[in-house]
This record gives sequence, C-alpha cells and structure tokens, in this order.
Amino acid sequence: MVRAGPGSDVTQDGGVTLLLDEVIRECTELDHVLAQLRSTTTRGATDWRSTAAHGREMDRLETKRFECAKRINEQEQRLHGVEVELRAACDAQEEIVRAEPVVVEDLDQQALKLQMMRNFGFMPAKSTPDRPVFDLLDVVSASSKQVNTIKVDAEHLQRYRITPHWVASQLWAGVQ
Repeated sequence: MVRAGPGSDVTQDGGVTLLLDEVIRECTELDHVLAQLRSTTTRGATDWRSTAAHGREMDRLETKRFECAKRINEQEQRLHGVEVELRAACDAQEEIVRAEPVVVEDLDQQALKLQMMRNFGFMPAKSTPDRPVFDLLDVVSASSKQVNTIKVDAEHLQRYRITPHWVASQLWAGVQ
C-alpha cells in the first residue's frame, strides 16, 4: 500500500484514480460556484482593479473632493461679502430715511421742479424767449424716443376748458 496523503491509504492499482476523481469533482463544483458568482455580480471580471489602481482612483477622488470644498468655501466668502454690502446699503437707506427732510425753501424751487420733470421725461419749454415761465412741455417717449409738445399754459387750458386730468393723461400717454 502507498500513502497518498495524510490519513488516506491508497492502493497502487485504483486508489489513486479514486482520489483524482474526487479532486476533479471538487474543482468542477468550485468552477460551477465561481461561474454563478460571476453571473450575479454587478461588476465584470475585467472591472476588478489592482490595489495600486484603486489607490490612484481614491487619490483622484480625494483631490476632486478637496477642490469642491475649496470652491464651496470661496463661494461662501463671496456670499458673506455680498451680505455685508447689502446690510451696509440697508443701514445707509435707513439712515437716509431717518435723517431730517430737506427744507424746500433752501433749494431753488424752479431748479427742483425742472429736475423732477426731466426725470419723468418732460422737458419744459417756452413758446417765446421773453416769457417768465414755461408754457409748453416736450414729452419724450421712453419706448420710441419721439418728442411730443403739449401746451400747458394756464390761459390756454382755461380758454379751451381743458381739465388737469386730461392734461395728465396726455402727459403720461406721451411718456410711454
């Protein structure tokens, strides 16, 4: 009798064949289990990476995460700066509102009226240079940039019985 392995006695004639058949059967079963595992896995056999490739991928992802964190930090700093500017603007606005109103007598009333009219799109004009006050308004259209002249002289309005409401509607229609 020949000893083939620990704890097994094998005869020279057919005992080795039985041991070899058992090993082949176990290898076949293991191949079958491996094939089943490969078919149920979500990653293909070629998708398995080496440790070095995995380390490189982790380094790349760590670098990307660091860059994202850096950009987030920069954006938060910009946001904080804008919030500070907004708070300063709101504080300045509140200070202006709380400030004492300007006394109109301190300013030239005609200049103030003229500036207000120009801001609305109205350009005061005189029909003759010797008139002390304007009697025409050139109305500049915001959309077409055309100029329409409307007579606003008090005598003219009374003579033709033109109401202030009609004049106002003509002025606003002309501005738009």
